[in-house]
Amino acid sequence: MGYTRNLVRDLLADLEDDINRDNLKRLLHYSRRMAGFQSRARYVKRAVDEVLESGQFLLASTNTAQADAVDEDLSAMYITARAQGRPRSIHDHVQLELLLESFVKQVEEIVSEVDTTVVRLLSLL
Repeated sequence: MGYTRNLVRDLLADLEDDINRDNLKRLLHYSRRMAGFQSRARYVKRAVDEVLESGQFLLASTNTAQADAVDEDLSAMYITARAQGRPRSIHDHVQLELLLESFVKQVEEIVSEVDTTVVRLLSLL
């Protein structure tokens, strides 16, 4: 993301000085790349949000079979422990939830930065 951000910043500076065909092609190329990245970042955020929300919703529900299934899914995400023959307890997934919540915050920051960059690019198109 940092590399693309620098490319876009340099391109915008070039466009302030000289609007030519090559710079406009680069602008179109970067805007397409950023739109694709924006879409993927939003998809990742939605997927992790769904994992967290489904776990919280089912844990709050009275259906213990569904809640146990979510607990099993979450504890199964401890791949290293399972590969070493030390699977986690079904209800031992607090660390994973904290990690996923932290990851969501990072993805939100990335999505926000991409949104800002896309708006800057589209303002020139």
